[in-house]
Amino acid sequence: KKIQAPEFKLDNHQVLALIAPRPFLLLGGDSADTDMAWAYIQAARPAYKLFDAEKNLAWWNHRLGHNYAPSVRKVAEEFLDWLDLPSSLRWLDVGCGTGALTAAIWEKCRPAQLTGVDPSEGFLTKARTRLDGRAAFRVGNALYIPLRDAEVDVVVSGLVLNFVPSPALGLAQTSSTAVAGG
Repeated sequence: KKIQAPEFKLDNHQVLALIAPRPFLLLGGDSADTDMAWAYIQAARPAYKLFDAEKNLAWWNHRLGHNYAPSVRKVAEEFLDWLDLPSSLRWLDVGCGTGALTAAIWEKCRPAQLTGVDPSEGFLTKARTRLDGRAAFRVGNALYIPLRDAEVDVVVSGLVLNFVPSPALGLAQTSSTAVAGG
């Protein structure tokens, strides 16, 4: 929130330059940020060049709208089969993105309640469209989940933990939203 405050005077590319020479991969897609992120990478590149670390700064626009590829969708379905949970449970998908795993949960698990949490309102807009009212979507992340303790039965998160600054704290926060044994 401090970065979004009016008194914060640095632009995105300046903040990005401050982390040089640490590796940074900016994922982009047509669903939320289109090609605008490329300008941030280009503007920060000179700072990485000072450290002879240009290879540590990259941008990948996969142009898939943050959808899972069919092979990943199959893995999601196998994961849900492996969980082998009964229907009518309350599910939470942390880092739901555009709702691909959330949709697989809806189709395979017949939940009583389904909630997705993601920090990107752009992704959530896509998820809301994809699920068409079958799930609730809220802005949040693994460190801030806008749910009460013990509000869900099952918490899942696909391809997100590596983006959480403090994975242990993220796991503690996400698990607190589940009932005991969830």
